[in-house]
Amino acid sequence: MVHSFSRRVVLGCLLAASAAPALAQSGDPASAAITAPVRQLNDGLLGIMKAGSTAGYQARLNRISPVVDATFDLPLMTRLVVGPAWTKTAAADQVAVAAAFRKMTSARYAASFKGFAGESFEIDPKVEARGPDRLVHTKLIRPRGTPVALDYRLRQSGGAWRIIDIFYQNSISQIATQRSDFARILATGGAKALTIHLTQLAATSAK
Repeated sequence: MVHSFSRRVVLGCLLAASAAPALAQSGDPASAAITAPVRQLNDGLLGIMKAGSTAGYQARLNRISPVVDATFDLPLMTRLVVGPAWTKTAAADQVAVAAAFRKMTSARYAASFKGFAGESFEIDPKVEARGPDRLVHTKLIRPRGTPVALDYRLRQSGGAWRIIDIFYQNSISQIATQRSDFARILATGGAKALTIHLTQLAATSAK
């Protein structure tokens, strides 16, 4: 499985949270620019998959980390994961949480994509609008398995499109799942406890 999701998020809740209904953008002249980060991520993942276990975890991590930095809006994703508590978090703790979230994200990719068996990625050229955001539909094609649907939500920042969320099998939001998973930690230990937890998740991925 591409990401470790501990519980499912109801699709209706995800749609209710959208600012506007999805609209097909089949003729969007900017679609190539919107899908570019997804293509870059896919290429990076295929690269570490083909490098496989022979390259080792650290080599895969070194290779995928710059790709993650370039394709994801990690600061925004961190704020979304923390939720309302973010505005009450001290600046130093915000920096620490964001750094740990970045490390954990790259570590999970390096740990999960460690072998190649003829997989490929397929991107739907039709880009959908979700309010100010865009949704790019993709599939992980597996020769000996059913395709895995991965939908990427992107938002424009500083003139560039960046990934801010991933929906597994069209319904499971990574951000919503992580926010739910981390809520108890934030409630009981605050940002410092979350930083420790994220750091531990990254370290566990290396094993």
